[in-house]
Order: sequence, then C-alpha cells, then structure tokens
Amino acid sequence: MATRTISNAGGNFNATGTWVEGVVPVAGDAVVATATSGQLTINVASGGVGLLSFILTGYISTVTWNSTLTVAGNVTLAGTMAGTAGTLIINAAATLVSNAVVLTCKLTLSGINTKSLTDAWFVDGLVTVGGAVGTQTINGSTLNCNTSLTAGTATTHIVTGTALFQFSGSVDGTWISTATFKCDLTINKSGGTLSSSGIINYNTGTLTYTAGTVNMGTSLVLCILATTLDTDRGGGNYIAFYEIGFLGTTTLTTDLYTTTLRLVGTGTFAGAGKVNGNWSVTNLRILPTTTTVWTMTNNWSCVNLILTPATFQLTLSGAFSLTITGDITGVGSGVLLGAAGLIYAGTGTWNATNVIRNNFNINTAGTLTLGADVTYNTGTLTYTAGTVDAMTNNSRLDIAANTTLNTDGMSWNIIDFSPLLAGSTITLTSNLSAVTMNIWHYTAIFAGAGVWTVDNFNMSIAFAASHILQLSIGNEYTVNVSITIISLADYPILIKSSVGGTKAKLTYNGTSNNQRLIEVDATDIDSSDGNKLWTLGGTLSGSLNWDVSNARVAPKNYVHVY
Repeated sequence: MATRTISNAGGNFNATGTWVEGVVPVAGDAVVATATSGQLTINVASGGVGLLSFILTGYISTVTWNSTLTVAGNVTLAGTMAGTAGTLIINAAATLVSNAVVLTCKLTLSGINTKSLTDAWFVDGLVTVGGAVGTQTINGSTLNCNTSLTAGTATTHIVTGTALFQFSGSVDGTWISTATFKCDLTINKSGGTLSSSGIINYNTGTLTYTAGTVNMGTSLVLCILATTLDTDRGGGNYIAFYEIGFLGTTTLTTDLYTTTLRLVGTGTFAGAGKVNGNWSVTNLRILPTTTTVWTMTNNWSCVNLILTPATFQLTLSGAFSLTITGDITGVGSGVLLGAAGLIYAGTGTWNATNVIRNNFNINTAGTLTLGADVTYNTGTLTYTAGTVDAMTNNSRLDIAANTTLNTDGMSWNIIDFSPLLAGSTITLTSNLSAVTMNIWHYTAIFAGAGVWTVDNFNMSIAFAASHILQLSIGNEYTVNVSITIISLADYPILIKSSVGGTKAKLTYNGTSNNQRLIEVDATDIDSSDGNKLWTLGGTLSGSLNWDVSNARVAPKNYVHVY
C-alpha cells in the first residue's frame, strides 16, 4: 500500500506526471490531495482500480469523471466535480464525506457491508445501491438522488440503515428497487418527472412525498412488514400509485391513493390516513399463498375483487363489510372466509371457483351475471335486490358444507351440493328456486322455514356408503319436471322427515316418464299433493303416494342396467 498525491500540475489519472510520486495508483493505494493539487481526470478504464481510499481534504480544483473509479474504503470529496460519463464505485465498508460538493457522475454503493454518510450527499448521476444477495447498511445523513435510484438486482439483497434517501433535483429520473429497500425515502423534486418501473420492494421505513411530479406507470410497490406511507400533501398533491401490495402493518400517516391494492399476506392498516380517501379501490387483488388474515378496521369497497392464486386461505377479520360493484374473478380452490361480510352492489360477473365462506348479500340496482362455476359455503348467502343472471353462462352454484341460503326472489340455474361434508345442513331461511338441484355422493339435511322448488332433482351415492336426504317437517319441497335418485341395494338412499313419525312433504309434478328412482328408502314422506313416486327396490315406511317394485326391471318407463 502506498499514498499517491495529486500533483500541482494535475492531469489524467493514468499519467505518471499527475502524481507527486511519479507512479500511477494501483489497487490498495490511497489517493490524497492538497490545496495546490491540480485538476484530475478519471479518464480511462484503468481508473477502475480498487483504491484503499480517496481523500480530497483541502482540494480546491476539479475532478472530471469520464471513467470508473473503484474505492474499497473511505471517500472525502472537495473542490468541484465535473463530467457525467464516469462512476464512483464504493464496494467496501466506508465513511463518506461530501463537504456539500455535488457529485456529477454516477455513484454505486455495493457489497455486503456498512457505509456511513457523515454529511448530506448530492448526486446528479444514477445512484445504485445493493446487489444480488446479503445486506448493505447505509447509516447517517441524507443521500440526495438528483436524477435516479436503482436498488439491487434481486429481492434477496436488502438495503437498510438510518440514512435518508431523497429524490431531489429538477430533471427527469427513474426509481427501480428490485432489492428489498428498508431505508426512509422522500420524494422532494423541484422539477422534472420521477418515473418508476417494475416491482418496487419497499418496507420497514417511511416513504414520504413532499413535492414533484411522480409517474408510477404500472409499477407494483410492495410494502412488506412495518411500513409507513406519507404520500399525500393535500390539494390534489399526492403520489397516484398503480398498485400497492402490503403485508404486516402498513401505517398511513396521510391518505394513500392507488388503483389496485394487493394483499400478499397477513396484514392491516393503521394511522390517520385512508385508502383513496374513503377505503375504496378499483381492484382488490388477493394474492397470499398461505393461511392469511386481513384485519379490517373499516368498511371497504372495491370495483373488482380478484382472487388470484390457485390455493390460499384468507380470513377477513373484523365486524365490517367489503362491498363489490364490478367483477368477482378467480380460478382455483382458495378460500375466502371470516367475520367480515361481502355485499354485491353493482353490475358485473361473479366468475370464481374459489370458495367464498363470508356472509354474502346480493343487494344491487344492477345485474350480477354468474359464471359457469361459482362456489359458496359455510356462511349465509342472501339475495336482497337486483337482477341475478344465472342462465347466460349455464351457471352452477357449488355448495359443499353447512350453508344458509336466503335467496327468495331470484332463481338459480344449477345448484350442486357436491360433495357435501358428512351430515351437512342446508338451512333455508326463505324459499329457494332453481332449474336443477344435484346432490352427489353425500347426505344432505335441509332445515329452516324455507322450501325449495326445482324443475329437476338428481341424487346419487358414493360406492360403499349410504346417504340420507332429510326434509324438514311442515315444509313442502317440490320437483316440477324430473326426478332421478340412484343408489344400490346394499347402500340405499334414505329420504326421511326431520322428526320420526311426522311427515315432510316432497311433491313431484312431473310425468312418470321423467322419474327414475332405484333402491330408495322413504320414511315419513308425504307426496300426495303430486304424482306417485315409484322406486325400483327400496323400503317404504309411513310414506304417502309412493310405490315400490322389486322386479329386476323397473315398471313402466324405467330402464336400469346392472
């Protein structure tokens, strides 16, 4: 290691006459200057050696940055900086002193280490921090990025510390943060436009907007863990985010404005601010891949509810509601549940195979069009008002667990109770209407004051299992067109009333040609208000307007292949 001093004559970095010692600095050398040192030009790639330090204390001349200079230690600026083509790279632990000198070239802070800013830095060129892996800590004062900031190349790299990063200056710039960025960051530009691209990974720190034009484009800003957002200055001066993703507690000091809100894990909002001023977003995107809880502290609304992953379990916690006015979409077997209720109050499509278990109220002045398959169970599904179009897409409602239905006033197309959990109860608090009802493979218990009326009723068993269709006494359930119930002699389907010795009514208004019952037991079922029901095999007990044939071929219209 040697010390190399800029000579009074100065010159190009790679010229021997530039140095008092007559030797060009090499890796491990320390570069210093005096008050009489001349101009220094970082002129060629040879300027990229790994100096031990670069200390310009007392310097009053000019350093021109036309190439790259790498320093593996402390840096002190002085004098005047010129040139924009070069880069100052600091790749090791270091103490950095700017003396309020503006660095006109690019600045790169790299490595898994700690750097300390003794005073505020001002950089006109691109500031790059971080890398691909590990943690870089930047402590101390403020790093002013007068144009652009790029943080890391992978989320596995973390940029943290007590230093404040600030977008400043009056020219256009860019913000890219692939690394996980945890330092406080402020946008305070006097001119130009700050544009972002890609995914901005930000968390733990405070993101503040003070002034300037910000164009977020289609960037997703991921706020992970404990993040504070202060991005609204009032009077229409705020950052308009395209999409914000959050996990953990996100504190809103002021209102947050975003088109899309993405929930990526367990989290909640705190602070005095609101989302878009009224807890509403255009798109609410559910994107957790594990069991997740969103603690709601207010009623929310969104235009579109997007259930993105194929598998998830999201609990909407809190005695609040989420109102949807557009589309509900999703593909997969993810589950949405919790105490918070859903309200549909617009015009759009419900086209999601993901399971919804929250209480769900359709109460709209518009039209809700059902997709080919929608899935609901466990909660209470209510129809209050509006048009529900279940026919256009030949829609099927899948119910596979205890559920309460309160949907009098609308008609479903196909309802599949498939496969019901053992002993599941379907509680009808009002009358239910559907074109077709299917019960596949499991027992179904109907309770409540409501009855169902369907055109077509189908029920079958799973092999090596007997199943029950239980109907509530005092109610009359009606099949208008066709009925098919198929089981085996060893595993029959039992249709019975909810109270032994007291009849429940099952009325069939279709023709004999449209009924096919095989190995059906009927106990305390009164079908006398409609046409007779015939079963091929089975046992009848206390049932009215039923008949059984033990022949191997069904009577009249029956065709059955063993």
